[in-house]
Amino acid sequence: MKKISELKETKELFKTERDENGNKIKVPYEKTVTYNVNVISGWARFGHYLIDGVCIYAIAFTLGILLAVVNPDFVLSMNGLEERIYGMLIVALYYFVSEVTTQRTIGKLATSSLVVDEYGNKPSASTILGRSFARIVPFEAFSCFSERGWHDTWTKTYVVSKAELEKIKRMQQADGVFVSDSADILD
Repeated sequence: MKKISELKETKELFKTERDENGNKIKVPYEKTVTYNVNVISGWARFGHYLIDGVCIYAIAFTLGILLAVVNPDFVLSMNGLEERIYGMLIVALYYFVSEVTTQRTIGKLATSSLVVDEYGNKPSASTILGRSFARIVPFEAFSCFSERGWHDTWTKTYVVSKAELEKIKRMQQADGVFVSDSADILD
């Protein structure tokens, strides 16, 4: 099975030429190019981040209350470093449990997107664990304003729509070369 980055598509392109009367005409030709995966990026990823942030905050708050009920002295004696570690563990645990079980978080559910590995399959638990802990790297969240976040590139994963995943699977079945259904015009 081909990796997503190895997929090719044959596109019908058009170039401008002059006919025998000197008029400009568009002449079609085919070209095989590397397939550009339509990953979820930019504002949609920011939406995931906000929705998941609310969920993480709710989980952390609820667990904090439960911890306070069970052992109030422990909660009251936590210092700043312990509180940060608690928060980082909640973040990693939220992403790990969500993505290892369903390939998505609540934020990704809102955009019908999911996490896939470099072959378009469900990522392994160790890959998801790497993604989850990569998210606690300072300023990592800002990397999602590019095409793929650091937690995607470091773990060779992609966040794609269900429709995009279906297209990737069709391309893989076509032995990595797919005839595109869209035409591009070049001048």
